[in-house]
Amino acid sequence: MRPTLTLATLALLAAPLRAEIWTVSQHYPADFTEVAAAVAAAGEGDTIWVLGGHYGTVEVVGKSVHLAALGDVATWVNGLWIRDLSAAQVVTVSGLDLSRITTSAPLASLSVQTCQGAVRVRDCSIGSEPPPGLPFGGRNLLVEACDDVALTDCTIRPPAYGSASISNLPSAEITGSTVGLYGCYVVGSSGSLDSDGNTALQLTDSTLVVVGSWINGGPGSTVEQWQGIPPSDGGDALVATGACTIFLASSSVWGGVGGECLGGPPLGSCIYPYGDDGADFVLGPQVEVVRSDEPARSWSTTSVAFAPEATRLTLRGQPGDRVFLVRAQPEFAREFDHGGARWIRRPLEAGIYLGELQGTSLEVEVPLNALVPPQEERTFTLQAFVLDATGRSVWLEPRQVSVIDRTRLEGMLSTIYVDDDAPPGGDGRAWSSALSGLDEALAEAATRYLESLRAPVEVWIAGGRYTRVTETVYHYAFQVGFGGSVHGGFAGDETSLDERVLGQHPTVLDGDLLGDDAPGFQNYAENTVRLLQLSPPEDASLLVDGLIVRGARPDQNNVACWVEGDVVLRDCEFRENDTDGSVVFARSLSSASPRFYRCLFAANRSAGSSAGLAAQRGIEVSDCRFLGNESTNWASALSIAPVGLPLARIHGCWFGGNTCTAGNGGTIVVELNSNLNGRVLVTNCSVVDGTGTSGCPAIRIRSQVPGAYAPDRVRLDNSIVWGNASGGLVDEAAQLALVNVPTEVLVVQTSCITGWSGLYGGVGNHGLDPLLSPQGQLGAGSPCIDAGANAVVPPDTLDVDGDGDVGEPWPLDLAGAPRFVDDPAAPDRGLGDAPLIDLGAYERQP
Repeated sequence: MRPTLTLATLALLAAPLRAEIWTVSQHYPADFTEVAAAVAAAGEGDTIWVLGGHYGTVEVVGKSVHLAALGDVATWVNGLWIRDLSAAQVVTVSGLDLSRITTSAPLASLSVQTCQGAVRVRDCSIGSEPPPGLPFGGRNLLVEACDDVALTDCTIRPPAYGSASISNLPSAEITGSTVGLYGCYVVGSSGSLDSDGNTALQLTDSTLVVVGSWINGGPGSTVEQWQGIPPSDGGDALVATGACTIFLASSSVWGGVGGECLGGPPLGSCIYPYGDDGADFVLGPQVEVVRSDEPARSWSTTSVAFAPEATRLTLRGQPGDRVFLVRAQPEFAREFDHGGARWIRRPLEAGIYLGELQGTSLEVEVPLNALVPPQEERTFTLQAFVLDATGRSVWLEPRQVSVIDRTRLEGMLSTIYVDDDAPPGGDGRAWSSALSGLDEALAEAATRYLESLRAPVEVWIAGGRYTRVTETVYHYAFQVGFGGSVHGGFAGDETSLDERVLGQHPTVLDGDLLGDDAPGFQNYAENTVRLLQLSPPEDASLLVDGLIVRGARPDQNNVACWVEGDVVLRDCEFRENDTDGSVVFARSLSSASPRFYRCLFAANRSAGSSAGLAAQRGIEVSDCRFLGNESTNWASALSIAPVGLPLARIHGCWFGGNTCTAGNGGTIVVELNSNLNGRVLVTNCSVVDGTGTSGCPAIRIRSQVPGAYAPDRVRLDNSIVWGNASGGLVDEAAQLALVNVPTEVLVVQTSCITGWSGLYGGVGNHGLDPLLSPQGQLGAGSPCIDAGANAVVPPDTLDVDGDGDVGEPWPLDLAGAPRFVDDPAAPDRGLGDAPLIDLGAYERQP
């Protein structure tokens, strides 16, 4: 259950006792003109404020000191060297640009060596510019023999320019140390005419924690044909040797892309037009990689708060996180006089402690008077951070909140009502005065959203058929660009969502403008090309349920429905659409992924990427059905191109009777790219009775070109892949196929596969008849009963059973019946403690 947390107002950050605050500037009166002189004069624990300018090399040796840039002018330092800290000493660095630009600089732009104490680096740009006459590239970060180094929101990058000769040093090198990267970007140097791209991060005998970060190998060089040399290879992303442990959470690691040969007719120098891609990981035998599939630590607030009430906060994290919320002060709020110049000191922040997460998420109302005195400000910024179980802090992106009086919103926040049978002249404020046009209602909702300072807006749509003639085929028929919710399926007299009975009054967004569509996609010539666009602002969420989208016609790689960002589609249907692209295209933005729950994709046709759903980057698809779809080019049901995080997660879905007539497709197609690291997790799905021409299996994992791929990129757990035919054959190859990728990319566990041979390894797999009914239920005596692994079931992030516990394993099957039901007549074949979950989308209810 979600924990009940008590809000207690307290000061979060107490000012440490410091002997002095020193100032450094090359242009204004200050204590020093060089940072090195200030460090030499500083006592233990002193703070040094540095105004913008270009400063020489700085060494901090055996001393606690706090360095921070002041103002909005770049503060460049020619290399920073921190070394020989005792266990009780701490060095913090904030806001500096660290670049190695002369031969007198230390070993790297930032060098940290032989430190038992803590080193904290935040919001710094760490990049190595080449000294005169020295090779381009080289280390940006060097950490050796250190116990506790953490970098947050830092960029560790190659220089902006290069030469024909580069060194072969990694961008970041960590040896014999414990280092954390939180929200960082690490990239290796680019290749040039005589050298390959460089490694991004080299790890030796160390522990590395990577959260919310990107690690990219340096790209290979692109050359013109006249140069007479082949393009160079991309660099590796993360190379680890010796005894290492790597913790990865919400991060992307990929090798550099190989260079390309361009220009002119083919010449002998271009018989190899591409360089090889770098590897995502190069791992020694003693290296352990621990991946976290939990969502990234993230948080959101309502963008509008109603004085004098509360703002709502949602945070997702890890059990044991201690959560704090602060009201961010203006960045430079207090001024004081120092030597005739006005210096501005960052104030301390005060706020509230929200408590410790018992599960993986937290929702709470935050009283405004704990953060903002009444009437002091109309707009302010909140920032959250967590202290994890190890005591390390992870800061989260700031969120802006606007405070407005409710009197301003009278009549503005009411639900907007739509009924296609309503007479003209309505204002949309009640069923009795409903708007008749859906496009008009969505435009009104967008206006209210903006005028109310982004308060969520609700749109209720009565059952009916809604069409819209667009000026060109590229205009969206119905566009939702606000935060809030859109609900269909009303009779037209309800006063609450609980009164609505889905299925009795269908709300159809219909592309058939003339009402003459016939079976087999006949008479589609005048139909709308795109029917629905769901694109809320990046910091807003949108719920859409109870809609039926049908009748889109094909035109130049079109899609019937476009979804991006934090959108939940629930109880929606997509059927009888004919597209050149995909029926639904969905992609994540930042850490927000579209989520589909209890949706139906049926009787669609596509000559493009998917006759059902095509997903780019992250996606969550749960308890959905893909039935009777047809593809003439790619995926008949689901196409996924995973890119980094968040994950692509497919759970509890039924894929039945889908048809693929292309030689490179399948029911489910996963398109991998060795340079774009991402993972696909498929659990408790049933993929059955699909048909296809030769080369169209049920599940196809492929890459356009062979490459180096990290293992475990695609997982298939607790699933049934049965009776699918490819080229008339019903064998293992018709169920699973890998193209241009090694077998270790796919991990299969506790699943039932037609013709199972053991080719893909794993435990708990078999090829025994699952004894499925035509509706997909497990028959008595099925070997798939009580045969799954409980541990791989994803969390109930949507709270589908309404018990308030979003950290528990997904509790319902595709029919809405309980999961984890023991069948006393079946042996426990699976993994975990009884009751064990069944395989496939449905749980047998004995």
